[in-house]
Amino acid sequence: MNLSGKIAVVTGGTSGIGAAIVKGYAAAGAKVAFCGRRTAEGEGVQAEVRAAGGQALFIAADVANADDMTQVVERATGELGPLSVALNCAGVGCGDAKLADIPLTEFDNLFSINVRGVFISLQAELRAMVGHGKGGSIINMGSILGHVAFASSAKYSSGHYIASKHAVEGLTKAAAADYGPAGIRVNSIAPGIVATPMSEETRRLGLPLIPHYEGGTALGRLATVDDIVGAAVFLASDASLYITGVSIAVDGGYLAQ
Repeated sequence: MNLSGKIAVVTGGTSGIGAAIVKGYAAAGAKVAFCGRRTAEGEGVQAEVRAAGGQALFIAADVANADDMTQVVERATGELGPLSVALNCAGVGCGDAKLADIPLTEFDNLFSINVRGVFISLQAELRAMVGHGKGGSIINMGSILGHVAFASSAKYSSGHYIASKHAVEGLTKAAAADYGPAGIRVNSIAPGIVATPMSEETRRLGLPLIPHYEGGTALGRLATVDDIVGAAVFLASDASLYITGVSIAVDGGYLAQ
């Protein structure tokens, strides 16, 4: 679980799960380059890591822009060293909407980040790892909704989000199969609902989604952002050298129903 000597890139690292993983990777000894669209937040995370004695480099970028992601990887490898770990965390959520009621513009905007952004990031990361010939580990941030849809009792519909996270699982498996011979492992993490201001607002409004989810877990609670970090560090580390093409659910047992 020690990441000393590893160079990591994290997308969507300016807040939430992504920021927690940036800090977790740095605490485990990695040199971490991370990107996001919000400069002030990114510089704040960078400052926190450096104040704690870690090494972090924030790069403003949009994962939906191929040139941006090429520059992120080139700058990370140029300033920190050969890329050995990448975690693709950039993504957006959505509100409650039945499939026939989802505006096409909303579908396109969500897929541009959650699917196209992962695809673009994977391409840049894989090319860098193939280029140096030393292999590496790539982790995509999925969701339990990449495996199931919420039951009707949750009273929450999000067909485009569910489709996007199923697509992430497909990209993960395809990349693992394509690049295993090059020593590159590709896996995904599938969180359940994580305690964030958004989930707390859902609870405050009295919507049934949160009670439905908590009641369906074995542990009876939402995840914290730090609950996701352990899986991210494990998949980045040499402790997982024979694991590729899989999705690790960090969901308190929700999928065990």
